[in-house]
Amino acid sequence: ATALNAAKIVFVSDVGGIVDAVGGEETVISQCTLDEIAALLAAGGITGGMIPKVNAVRRALEGGVASAHIIDGRVDHALLLEVLTDAGCGTKIVADAKEGEDRADATEKTAQSGPIA
Repeated sequence: ATALNAAKIVFVSDVGGIVDAVGGEETVISQCTLDEIAALLAAGGITGGMIPKVNAVRRALEGGVASAHIIDGRVDHALLLEVLTDAGCGTKIVADAKEGEDRADATEKTAQSGPIA
């Protein structure tokens, strides 16, 4: 992605995104930054097969890619939902919080208006 000067990279997986497993409750994170990923890794909140994915995300973002997305390829239209809707359906990762403000705003609006049909 870095060599191609890509703006985005999408990882298709068999999980809905980065799952925060800290504290025993597992929830998919809609959006996070590289610093938040580092904190989750240090706390043991990211485990198993997700570790190489987030390491690849880190390398891509540090290499100039603007955003990375981890989505569940088993979900119908997951790529379209993630890339073309504000709320998305997986985890969007950005280098810093300022770059990701749009997802946070959209997630709040979706929570207020209900799920996307």
